[in-house]
Amino acid sequence: MLRMLPYVNPVTGELNTQLLPYKFFVDTTGNNNQLVKSILKRRNWLTFSNDPLFPNIDQVHIIWTQWKKTNIVQALKSHQIYNKIEGNYLLTNKYYLLSTMRDYYHRFSDTKGTVDQGVQHTPKSYLDVMPLTFRMNIDRKAGTKGNAGYQKFTKAFGEL
Repeated sequence: MLRMLPYVNPVTGELNTQLLPYKFFVDTTGNNNQLVKSILKRRNWLTFSNDPLFPNIDQVHIIWTQWKKTNIVQALKSHQIYNKIEGNYLLTNKYYLLSTMRDYYHRFSDTKGTVDQGVQHTPKSYLDVMPLTFRMNIDRKAGTKGNAGYQKFTKAFGEL
């Protein structure tokens, strides 16, 4: 059964008693749009919107873009979901996500773990949950010579 939801007229602000299906929009930029679109299409309660997002943004309930777009953030209404959250830079940047996870696990590494519903959870190292990651700041003139991140990478790669 297709799930429906009341629609608020964007011009008058009045509740329209006609029920409309949940619509989603997937931006065509980036390299994951086809995957996201195919996953969302599998949901029988969602309908894909072929219309351009603007000026039809009020008719779409779920919006997905590869990159955060300020014009979308500014136009969002309370009934809409956008896959980009304000202020989440520490989670959407690969280096900062690694740093956040490393700091989180380091903070709890001195504890003996937590008990949740009678189950003992021992703190792990961030290396147990994050892929091996290297940060390389490469100077165009110097190249990789003397770059600590690159040296760690080549050492680890040689050990594989």
